[in-house]
Formats: sequence, C-alpha cells, structure tokens
Amino acid sequence: MGVQRGVSTAGFAALQFHRPFIKIFEISSWDIDRTLRERYANEVCETRIAENVSVAESPSLNRDVFAHAPESRGAKDYAELLAELEACGFLK
Repeated sequence: MGVQRGVSTAGFAALQFHRPFIKIFEISSWDIDRTLRERYANEVCETRIAENVSVAESPSLNRDVFAHAPESRGAKDYAELLAELEACGFLK
C-alpha cells in the first residue's frame, strides 16, 4: 500500500512536471475595438461601453442599468450610445 501510494504520488508529480505548457493569448477590448474599426470603419459607433460592476449586476437583478444604478458609469455610457444612435438616424 505504502509503495503503491508513493509510486502514484511520484507519477502524479511527474505528470505535473512534464505537462506541456499552454500559452494563453489575451485579447484586450482595445485590440477588438481596433480590429473592428479597421474592418468596418464608419459603421462602428464612437461610444464605448466601459466594463462596470453595475452593468454586470443588472441582469441578475432583472433590471436594466438605468433602473439599477442610474448614476453609474455604465448607465452614462449607454445613455451616450443611445444619443449617438439617435443622432445618426439609426434609431428614431
């Protein structure tokens, strides 16, 4: 039992040590924004929606960000997007 346990532990350690490394590439929101602007130019809105706790919390509370946190950065960003879409005639 003790030997088997020791071999098992050693095997696990060897597997951990010899496991190939997986390189994860991070893609930032700025990279995505740049790519979209390069590809679609004038079809991309100028307004950016910042990551925001209030925006993330809203769906779990079954409320939109305007009802949940009207003074938050997220609510202001979405209000700015709405104004931009209205101004360009996308929304009437």
